[in-house]
Amino acid sequence: MKNLKKRVALALCLALLLPCLSLLSSCVTTDDGIYTVTFSINGEKTKVEVARGEIPVCPEEKLSWETSEHFYKVTGWDKEIVPAERNATYTATVGEYGLTIYDARFVLPGDRVVSVKVHEGELPTPPEGYETDLTKTDKVGAFSRWEPELVAPTAENTEGKKYMIYTPVYTYSTRYYSVTFDVRGTKHKVSVAANAVPACPVDPTEYGAGPDQFVGWDKTVVPAKEDAVYTAWYGSAAEIFSVKDGARGILTMTYDDGLYDTAVWVNQKNKQYGLNGSCMLVASKLNADSIRQWKTLFADGTLEPECHSMTHATLPADWSKHYQDQDKRANNNQTTYKYELVDSKAKLQEFFPGREIVCFAPGDNTLSTASFALDENGKADLSRPLNDGGAQAVADATYYAVRQGRYGIQSLDPAPNAEIGGWYNLQIQWFREWMNGNANGLTWLDETVGGGGWLIVMCHAIYGEGAGSSGSKDLTTADADRFFARAGSYVASGDLWCATFGEATRYLRERQSATAYRTMRNKVLYVGLKLDRTTTDGKPLEESVFNYPLTVKAHVPSTWHTASYELNGKTVTTSVFTDPADGQKYVAVNVIPGADGAIVTTAVTMVD
Repeated sequence: MKNLKKRVALALCLALLLPCLSLLSSCVTTDDGIYTVTFSINGEKTKVEVARGEIPVCPEEKLSWETSEHFYKVTGWDKEIVPAERNATYTATVGEYGLTIYDARFVLPGDRVVSVKVHEGELPTPPEGYETDLTKTDKVGAFSRWEPELVAPTAENTEGKKYMIYTPVYTYSTRYYSVTFDVRGTKHKVSVAANAVPACPVDPTEYGAGPDQFVGWDKTVVPAKEDAVYTAWYGSAAEIFSVKDGARGILTMTYDDGLYDTAVWVNQKNKQYGLNGSCMLVASKLNADSIRQWKTLFADGTLEPECHSMTHATLPADWSKHYQDQDKRANNNQTTYKYELVDSKAKLQEFFPGREIVCFAPGDNTLSTASFALDENGKADLSRPLNDGGAQAVADATYYAVRQGRYGIQSLDPAPNAEIGGWYNLQIQWFREWMNGNANGLTWLDETVGGGGWLIVMCHAIYGEGAGSSGSKDLTTADADRFFARAGSYVASGDLWCATFGEATRYLRERQSATAYRTMRNKVLYVGLKLDRTTTDGKPLEESVFNYPLTVKAHVPSTWHTASYELNGKTVTTSVFTDPADGQKYVAVNVIPGADGAIVTTAVTMVD
């Protein structure tokens, strides 16, 4: 009896221990850390081996199948599939559907349409990306429901169509953006409602140190339309050279009337002496063949197109000798102005895509300052003058620089007006005056370099060997070559910048609206450039056009001899120079202006 009791007790203990031993065995790691995971689908077992920590995946081909009557698909598992830590079994839930396939089309935010294929009787699963509507800058949408409600398609509820269209409905609220103000390395974050102008929660001017004071942000602070980071810029003032690369003067050579044979000769001389120039084209004189010729010539890079009106019509001011000619005086009406000044610019930009026309030279170098009303036939009525500013006002509104006919060497700082020497009445020197013995072109160059000015030369035909003979003759090839050679020597010495009309205009216009700064951090010089993209006369300096590098003169330590920086993705190496005025060392750095009011930063490092 006693032995019987012992056998019964042992049997009971074994009965209790066997399940525990079975569970314990399933937790034992194999020597190589590999587990067997079983996927049970409709009674069929598929086994996969996975390493510890790896998420097991059922083979794709096991997840769906079809018979002659139905389509079957795994819709879920009896428990969450987790990274393998032991042998495990997952049992599938299987859905049974019809064989007919429907197209569930989901119209997501941003008019993005995503199609999901489903079988008859299968509830479509929306694609990712519908939960929140972030396509609007001023508000954010939280998903509310589908319109119409999602249904499993059948022949009855789709009315025989093989597709359904679902559109999400959202509940909208004000959208907020995260804006960070980086002040001396400390980041101050603020949440800003859409379209509100963010404000720095601390006063950045209080963090200036010594000569490095707060001068602005690295980009213009604008109403919030996205998350943004603004970095405070601290530095002291730096000088922007009056002329590119610190040259003493500018030479701009303009060739009127579109004389192609002269331009070909000039192009060769430009390449020989390192010069540039502008071809003032009469738009109506161009045709498909000539446009192709000019494009090929301009591709050489020494010449550019600018505007010389549509037909070369004279629009005389009352001081001009042409004003006495009634036919020419009758050109002074708004219809003619639009055609000659505005439409001509549009034509040239159409003929030469990618080239912005910013400069103008009127026919016969004169622009009216008053007009005449038009009669019933569209003709100017000379008995009805109008005080409307004339062609001058139209030119002022259409161009950034207007070359007229008063003689002189132009200032490097034109005023934003139409007074003689202003941006809309720039002075010239005419090669014909040299040819006629009234001036000496070589002296013009010497005076420009010696006095620091902008020499704008007007020329029609250069005639003689190799230059052709069309057009109004202004200078022989022999004298022109002497002029080019003298200009080339000044350019080579760095005393003269020979710029196209457009280049000089962009540089000087930008410089008049820009400020520069410098600061040293960790033995690196940082040069900052800020451009106000509206001129003092209200002209917008569009970033796509006014992106010419400005040359900043920045002080460097006395131990520097050579420096380098990046410009347009290329490394520029430049020599440090000593300014005799103060005996200090400086470096000249070319910086491309950025967005309106933003401070563009260029890092300059010592080479030796």
